Amino acid sequence: PPQYAAQVAAGLSNSQHLVLPGYGHDVLTTGCIPTVVTNFITAGTITGLDISCTDEIKPPPFLSARQGRSRRLK
Repeated sequence: PPQYAAQVAAGLSNSQHLVLPGYGHDVLTTGCIPTVVTNFITAGTITGLDISCTDEIKPPPFLSARQGRSRRLK
């Protein structure tokens, strides 16, 4: 849950906790996140890290189990 990640982040001096509504743990390939991660690694700090692009990431569409299965079969 996001509150646990926030607790961990509070104990790290160089951390940024991002929550994308509608997403789970695996967001590394979502929207602008690859660029945000690359910029963080390159800079080595969250100071000046621009995360404003995450405001534009929309929640994924809701899929029922049946819809998800039919999409995987295509």
